[in-house]
Amino acid sequence: MIEKINNFFLKIKRKILSKTIYKNNFKTPEFYNFYFSQTEKKYIVQVGGNDGIQSDPIREYLKIRGNYKAIIFEPIQYYYKKLILLYNDREDISIKQFFVSNNKEENNVYFIKPEIIDELNIKYPKNGWLHLHGCGSFDKKHVEDGIERNSFKGTEYSRDTSELSNHIVSESVKSFPLKDLNFPTDSLNLLIIDVQFYELEVLLSLSFNEKIDYIIYEDVFPYSLESKKIRKLLEKNNYKVIGRLSWIDQIYKKVF
Repeated sequence: MIEKINNFFLKIKRKILSKTIYKNNFKTPEFYNFYFSQTEKKYIVQVGGNDGIQSDPIREYLKIRGNYKAIIFEPIQYYYKKLILLYNDREDISIKQFFVSNNKEENNVYFIKPEIIDELNIKYPKNGWLHLHGCGSFDKKHVEDGIERNSFKGTEYSRDTSELSNHIVSESVKSFPLKDLNFPTDSLNLLIIDVQFYELEVLLSLSFNEKIDYIIYEDVFPYSLESKKIRKLLEKNNYKVIGRLSWIDQIYKKVF
């Protein structure tokens, strides 16, 4: 009961902030335009690259060579190979087949068999199944919930939901902590996190001695305990929100 009351007031607080103090803050597309227009050298770390195209917020910028270097983490082999092919002629973009975590261990990642998603997209092109390519998690239930959340697409979608659930597969992947990455000190550094409910794990793999000027992460459940932990962790390490709180993507800037 107390938790529900706290969440209720937090929701009101976020709405007030988004319409007052943060009214003129960045929306995500505006921020990317701002960031990539800067004249300084840039260094981008993207955690959760998927295939590099589908719902990728920085694909349009990475198409063109510029004064930046990028590292993209994608643990699932199918999507890792897609990224390798996409950027095979780019020495300025590095692809790493790891999931990011402070725990140096292997783990099983669950995802919908990609071929099934493609088949359904051909069968029902109006339903837009391609977004399910990004539905991967270390918790199988999160994948199942991702399928269920899209049931609003109609009877055709619902009819094939059981088929999708029957084609959830897994593979073992290795971890990599971001504190082992050498963030340059002479560039404008950006960390982008899109990892289906494991954003806190990614952040905890940092030492927070790294020079990371901006952090963007997806906050699907802003009233959850994990979301609160993320905000406290970032605030503790001198990060200030500069993105609208009412949006899923949260944008934080390091205050040096």
